[in-house]
Amino acid sequence: MNGGKVNWTFWVDQIREGMCTPLIADAVSRDFVFGDRDIVGDWASAINYPMSNRANLAHVAHYLCILENDELAAKRSYLRHLVQSARQTTGPGSPIGPLKPPPGAAPGEGNSFSQVAAQLGLANFTKQPDNPFFILANLPIVVYLTTGYHQLLEQALESVGRAPVSDYYRWNDDLDQQAKEEQIAYTHQPTVEQPLVYHLHGIDTKPESLVLTEDNYLEFYERASEDINRQDGFPVPVRNALTKNSIMLLGYDLQSWAFRVVFRGPIRSLFTLRRPLSLAIQMEPGQSNGITDMEQFRAYVQNYFGEYRFNLYWGSAAGFTSELWKQWEASSGNA
Repeated sequence: MNGGKVNWTFWVDQIREGMCTPLIADAVSRDFVFGDRDIVGDWASAINYPMSNRANLAHVAHYLCILENDELAAKRSYLRHLVQSARQTTGPGSPIGPLKPPPGAAPGEGNSFSQVAAQLGLANFTKQPDNPFFILANLPIVVYLTTGYHQLLEQALESVGRAPVSDYYRWNDDLDQQAKEEQIAYTHQPTVEQPLVYHLHGIDTKPESLVLTEDNYLEFYERASEDINRQDGFPVPVRNALTKNSIMLLGYDLQSWAFRVVFRGPIRSLFTLRRPLSLAIQMEPGQSNGITDMEQFRAYVQNYFGEYRFNLYWGSAAGFTSELWKQWEASSGNA
C-alpha cells in the first residue's frame, strides 16, 4: 500500500545525476532472506528472554549482554542464531549441505550470515520485480549507506558485475585504532563501477563492530554526533552523501533505535535548507506496536519528517523499490 505521493521523475533524475543516497535498514536483509519469520523473537525464545518486547533486538541483546556480562558473546550469539536459522531455511532448489569455508577459515567455521545465505541459495539476486537488492545493485549509485550488519548488498553488486568496496564506521575507541589513511573509505574514490558500501552500525565479519545493544546505540549516537562536526570524523564520500544528496530511507521503523540514533545524529545534524528533498519509506505498523489511532500516527510521522524536507511513502521497501525500478526502466526506454 502506498499512501504517499512520490515524484518519480525527480527520483529517477536524482539517481541518474548521482545525487541520491540510499540508507538501508538491517531489517531489509532479514526480510529478504527470512520473509515474515520473526527471527528476533526466535532468538529471544532461544535465550529465554523473560520480557514481552521480544521483537526489540536492542533490548534482547542488552539482556543477554547483562546476563553473561560479555557484550561480544551476545553479539556472537545473535550472529550464530542467524546462521543456524539460515541453515534451517531451505531456498528453492537449494538443499542444505556442507558449506564452503571462506578463505583462511577451517571447514564449518568463519561463515558469516551473508555467506551462508548465499551458499544456501537464500540470497537470490536474479531479476525479480520485488527484489530490493537486485534493483539497488542495478542503479548507478556510487555510495550506499546502511545500518545493516550483512553484506547482501555487496553480493548483489558483484552479481551484476560491479566491484563494491566495503567499510564500516568506527564508533568507539577500541575500533578506531587504525589510522584514517589506512581505512579504505578514507582513500577510495567511489565510482559506479566501484561503489562504496558503508556500514554505519558495523559488519558481521567483525562481531565487535556491531551496534546491537542499547548501550551500543547510545555510544554510537554520542560518537557520531561529535564526528559529524569534525573534518575527518567521517570519510568525505560519506559526508558528501549525507549533506549534498537526496537521502532515501529504506526499511526503517520510526520507533527503532537504529532509526533514532542515525536520524537524530548524522542526518539531523547535517540538515540544511539547501539539501535536496529526501524520502522516507515508512511501513504502517500493526496493532502490536501499541498504536491505537493510525490517522493521528500518520499525521505525527508526516510532521516529524516534514521539518527536515523528507517526503513520505507509506509502504514496504520492496514495494517502493519495485515501483522505482518500473519508473527507471520506463525513463530508460526499457519498459
